[in-house]
Amino acid sequence: MYLLIDIGNTRVKWQQRDEKNIISSDSVLVENFMDIDLIQIKSLKKVIVSNVNHSIVLDKLKENLIHFHCPPWC
Repeated sequence: MYLLIDIGNTRVKWQQRDEKNIISSDSVLVENFMDIDLIQIKSLKKVIVSNVNHSIVLDKLKENLIHFHCPPWC
């Protein structure tokens, strides 16, 4: 499983997928990024993050991803 995250200026978008299919996807306003619920994801091979926003959003998101034991590639 892969998790793709795009931290934009106004929205944070993400997509969970395997090699062929999108499993789930969603988005929230940047100011609500702490509301992102990734608890349904059981395991990940790779996390890829694109960020054009402030580093504080990325840093907090990394904290939420730590339990996957899969450091994000930014």
